[in-house]
Amino acid sequence: RHGDPFWMLDLNDDQRQKINQIQDQERRQHWEIMGRIMDEKIKLRDLYQADELDAKKIGDVYTGISALHRQMLELHIQSLNQARATLTPEQREQLKQYRRSNWGPGGMGHGGMWR
Repeated sequence: RHGDPFWMLDLNDDQRQKINQIQDQERRQHWEIMGRIMDEKIKLRDLYQADELDAKKIGDVYTGISALHRQMLELHIQSLNQARATLTPEQREQLKQYRRSNWGPGGMGHGGMWR
């Protein structure tokens, strides 16, 4: 898990197992949502192939896709919070320091999903 700050911490076996379960659950949920996004993209394909384009219908599909992306983001944040809850106060501080040193003062970086 190179680049994943959770795995740079000195986790005990129980923490590792719990974080693995959280990440696996998130991954399964994301795959399900991504399948729904693909279904919506098929709708878009069909709408764009029509003789006359319907802006309202196309816009509605994009709105649905955006909502699915937002759902994935919210699931990710919930998973991060669950994983952080498994950490000791010292580990949470180490994670905070890691994020600061790798993301800079703005808090945004180019790292993996579990930063």
